[in-house]
Amino acid sequence: MTPVFGLHTHARSNAIRSGLLILALFLLIVPVYYALILILVGTVSNGRRDPAQAAPTFADQLVYAAHLLLASGPVLAVVTTLVVVVLVFRVRSSIDRVTGAIPADPLLWPGLQSTVETLCISRGMPAPPVHVMPGPEANAFASGIDPSTYAITVTEGLLDLLDEDEIEAVLAHELTHIRNGDVALMVTATVIVGFIEFFADRLLLARSPRLLMEAGRKRAAAMAAGVLILKAAGFLARPMAFAVSRRREFLADAGALELTKNPDALIRALMKLQGRSDLERMPFAIRQMCFCNVATGIDAWFSTHPPVEKRIEALIVHAGGRLPDPADMLPPTSVPLVPPRAAE
Repeated sequence: MTPVFGLHTHARSNAIRSGLLILALFLLIVPVYYALILILVGTVSNGRRDPAQAAPTFADQLVYAAHLLLASGPVLAVVTTLVVVVLVFRVRSSIDRVTGAIPADPLLWPGLQSTVETLCISRGMPAPPVHVMPGPEANAFASGIDPSTYAITVTEGLLDLLDEDEIEAVLAHELTHIRNGDVALMVTATVIVGFIEFFADRLLLARSPRLLMEAGRKRAAAMAAGVLILKAAGFLARPMAFAVSRRREFLADAGALELTKNPDALIRALMKLQGRSDLERMPFAIRQMCFCNVATGIDAWFSTHPPVEKRIEALIVHAGGRLPDPADMLPPTSVPLVPPRAAE
């Protein structure tokens, strides 16, 4: 599979595209600040002023807002960078709070952490902790920004559904995302998108219609332009953040095969998770980081995951994988990694 996917070459190419993506998202913050200044300028220009003083034209307001942005640019850049860095390093704990995930209990799942450690030893990388998320859905994702914050989260539903080899394949897939820098990229992109959407959507959610009507009534074109720029930035942020090539999922599948040498287990895991993986109760950004994400409706436009059928086809064609017998698709009756829970 490695020669076909060009694993290491594509991983380097993905890293370059990822860096450009983060830079583009940071640059998208510039028009957000410009829009906020325009709204401020428009508001001030509509306030009380000397009747003898001529009202500023729309062009004057645009130029004045640009001067203010340039003058405050260094301060805004430093403050924005600090805020993003703080949020990025706190996002892992935030994800745990949202999902309710807790560190895997070694008494309940004695082989889970050791499986990750064994996979990491073969590649000389630190082993991230494994967290378990309550719920019947079957899925997994990696989160964090560096070795001190990385973690792999698996759902109870996945642990109940998959056998030992299939769980190992899923863990190897998520470890490859960490190794390739995909996880740090997605976390950083998600934080920047949230920063932009705070101004573009939540801050103006109730006020933008009133602002636009007020702008029209008082001929404050700068206010209207600022609101429209904010809305445009919010609309562009999410698709930009998830514009990473869908090939990264193929790369993670290929990396999982490097670690496990077991394409059949990965195929079975993908097939078993179909129809059981949707984390509807979780935020959009978390669903995008999952091992299996079947997006529908408008979310499908922004999905970075290729169809499961395409991933299975690649594993069969390029890695010699085989479709399982129906008997192999039954839930495991006894799995060392996931011992049965004690009766309540």
